Amino acid sequence: QEEEQEEELGLLQGRETFVRVLVTRTMSRLPPASAHAGLAKVVEELLGNNRLPELDVASYLPFSAPHRLKCRLWQAVTVLVPLLTPAEAERTAGMLVECLRKDERKSVRYYMELSMFCCMCRQPSLLATLLLPLLREFNADVPLASSLMIISNFAIRSYIDTAAVRGGAEGAEREEVESSLLLLRGEEIEETIVELVRHLLPWCSHHTHHIRVLACLALKRFRSSTSAVSLRKGEELLAEATMLFMQENEETSRMLSHIDRLFFSQLDVSVLASHDTVFTPVIGDGEALGEKIPDGLVQAIEREMGEYHRAMKAAKEEPERDLMVSNEEEGDVASNWMQRKYQPELDIAGRAGGQRGKQHAGEEAAGVTEGFGERKWRRRTCELVVVASLIEKMPNLAGLARTCEIFQTQALVVHDKKKMLNDQLFKQVAVSSEKWMNFQEVKDEELPAYLRRMRGEGWSIIGLEQASDSIALHKFEFPDKAILLLGKEKEGIPQPLLHLLDFCLEIPQLGMIRSLNVHVSAACTLWQWNQQFLLD
Repeated sequence: QEEEQEEELGLLQGRETFVRVLVTRTMSRLPPASAHAGLAKVVEELLGNNRLPELDVASYLPFSAPHRLKCRLWQAVTVLVPLLTPAEAERTAGMLVECLRKDERKSVRYYMELSMFCCMCRQPSLLATLLLPLLREFNADVPLASSLMIISNFAIRSYIDTAAVRGGAEGAEREEVESSLLLLRGEEIEETIVELVRHLLPWCSHHTHHIRVLACLALKRFRSSTSAVSLRKGEELLAEATMLFMQENEETSRMLSHIDRLFFSQLDVSVLASHDTVFTPVIGDGEALGEKIPDGLVQAIEREMGEYHRAMKAAKEEPERDLMVSNEEEGDVASNWMQRKYQPELDIAGRAGGQRGKQHAGEEAAGVTEGFGERKWRRRTCELVVVASLIEKMPNLAGLARTCEIFQTQALVVHDKKKMLNDQLFKQVAVSSEKWMNFQEVKDEELPAYLRRMRGEGWSIIGLEQASDSIALHKFEFPDKAILLLGKEKEGIPQPLLHLLDFCLEIPQLGMIRSLNVHVSAACTLWQWNQQFLLD
């Protein structure tokens, strides 16, 4: 083995995945003549194990023994299928269809979908003989239909990659690039892909939301990447009308672009089906926490769409609340508590002069309690800039803008200021805080230079991340001039930026969930910073 591969395998010793990685890698390195004699049989036996009594169960809990065993089985199948001959891949695909028809957890189906597409890359004729007939099963169960949409998106992405490789590389370079990717090859592949798009059109009206979205996304990607379209006249009109709607309807366009960017724009099945990706363990605090069971693509997409629609619903239902007083006649308990409303128009003049505004004389007589218009809280001199250039979701950016304005941070740094301020969802959730907040623009690729420059000007760089040397938030004393760097949604702060931090903070957690939403984490941190500098 090469030194770097030996070192990588050494890192896996003692973990759940070590034996499986070692065995499958050894099989992948055997000479083709000797490998193929037993490889197909191994894959066939693995698929047969899926019918064992302990695995062939109608339902099972997440992370239970059947769930972990199924994931191990399908991880092995995923990394071995790309090594099959075309004939063996065709035979394996037939068995995979029966597995896809069963109701499995989405994390297990994820490996099934990868394995099926790998079979199609080994034998492209399966697109016409297997995938297209399945797409004509309009009464297919939702799990099977979801998998068909994922595989179809894989196929269209691979077709686009194939065209790019053939158009941009020649000779030995082209052969080298093609050998490193799982591509759909064949003289008739373009005609088959057009048939695939034709079969996907009806699925754009499916009753299940994520299936409609995936079908529309596949159509959008195909039509946006090629002009060589030969749909029939009626289908061409339908495709054009669908494309026009996806382009003109702002919410649909925004959601499709979001899903595409998160899951398909950078998608490379050859990476997803590799040892390094399939067998990567989950690591924390220098110890193995167990084997990795990732979300399926459908599960991740459903979650993203759910978050998106919840944010939209919350923005539309933001109440315009008035001053509330208890009503004794309706049986409520009498109370002296009233909602205290701040009136910013009375405070603008005070801000301009460096002091908070004061209530005008006589207002108390008008029924406004003293202090309603002025801010009674004071804070000693301190400066904090929040850097959110890595954050993409508009609800998170809007919530950050609102929180930063409330706590009067010096600035909020974002990736694309103009796009954010023109976004309707941002405006709804930010509830006018954008009018008072100082925004700065720093592209994510410019962050290293920006952080170094700010440190040179005397600012301390603080990151909010769970790391080996993190300081508990409640034990940290903020410096007078601080930069707070927030990480990407779900991924956190990239490793190159972690090396630029002066301090790394984390919020102590007691529950099972690994992390808080990035806006919630920032809000907790901003309050902790604010209360350290508050004056009585």
